[in-house]
Amino acid sequence: MSLNGEIQTMPLPDLLQWLDCMRRTGVLTLTRAAEAHAFHLDEGQLVTTPTLGNEMATEAQIRRALAVVLPWDSGRFEFETGPVAAAITNTSTHLSGPAMVLDIFREIDESEAETPPRYDAEKEREALSAELRREVVAQLLDGNLKVPLLPTVIKKILDVTARDDYALTDLSDVIVSDQVVAARVLKQANSAFYGTRQEIGSLLAAVQRLGSDVVTNIVLSLSLQSMTQGGGRFLERKQRIWHLSLSSALFARSIGKLSKLDSELAFLCGLMSTFGKIVLLSVVEDVITSKDDFKNVSDDAIDEIVEAFHTNVGGMIGKTWCLPAAVQDTVRYRDDPALANIHAPYVACASLGDTLAAMFSDAGDSSAIDSIGMPAEDVAAMPSAVLLGLPEEKLERLLERAPEFMNFAKDFLA
Repeated sequence: MSLNGEIQTMPLPDLLQWLDCMRRTGVLTLTRAAEAHAFHLDEGQLVTTPTLGNEMATEAQIRRALAVVLPWDSGRFEFETGPVAAAITNTSTHLSGPAMVLDIFREIDESEAETPPRYDAEKEREALSAELRREVVAQLLDGNLKVPLLPTVIKKILDVTARDDYALTDLSDVIVSDQVVAARVLKQANSAFYGTRQEIGSLLAAVQRLGSDVVTNIVLSLSLQSMTQGGGRFLERKQRIWHLSLSSALFARSIGKLSKLDSELAFLCGLMSTFGKIVLLSVVEDVITSKDDFKNVSDDAIDEIVEAFHTNVGGMIGKTWCLPAAVQDTVRYRDDPALANIHAPYVACASLGDTLAAMFSDAGDSSAIDSIGMPAEDVAAMPSAVLLGLPEEKLERLLERAPEFMNFAKDFLA
């Protein structure tokens, strides 16, 4: 098993703590430009290994190597799982990575303490941001993340649709048990977006007209929207993320149709691709309330934390809710759909949907959205569009519907 990524998204202290907690065995390699350092781990602990002269590397040598790479704020890491040779295990010294990191930081602090202290507001903010980041990582590594329960009405709907012999009346009976959701579904079924020419007067008729997959996605969207309501410091940010998620889902559904995929599965992939951000913001808010100083951490620093770890949170949600494999792969590989193998087309739908939703969201009001002149040839050159093989003429039709998607998402959330 190989784990790799950018050092700026998973700093070495966080990485060593995770490897220690998970008791991983293998080789951790850190690279930056032409410089590279390798560390061997046995059940999460750093071990001394033979040098080129067949002499055992000392603890001091490992400490010096760590001191070199700890300040790195860019570069890549790769951890390759594999057994440690018995000869090394039996003769080497086992060292705690997190403890050694703390010891190195302590030595740095003591060295700096020898000079007259000078207040540096920027450094204090950076230190607070780093501390908040460590606290959030600790929450995730310790398994303290409370994944939201799947809304009851959605759980019942999924139970019904999982049966081979279910009828549409079974589905409408479940939805009607929640009068608020039932009223919203009926409202959406009668909206111009779904092309309804005659008014639909009953929930059963709505289910019959739209189909079980569309209705399930409408109910899921309505239910998850409740997690962006209430109060708190990040309420507006959660609502903005959810608006983008719903807009992305609408783009993904249309892209799925153009690509002859299951359009409703594409919708679900787009809807859930960044949902982990909303849950992670709640975790960050809980950590902030635990220490008054954290309230001074900048929004930019919080955005960096959310961008770095929302994929981990989204993965936990996907597994806990037993979401389709294509959705879980979308969360994992949204930034590089080709890595998703058989589910790459669905991941590409969500990835392209995210890009277009973000672009048109920045435009603001309807008139500004209408005025955006994004050439279809530019969209066709995007990696996700290339992967799907979408021609420019199809993308032109997609872009023409952008104002419709963005406005529908806005009205849906109202």
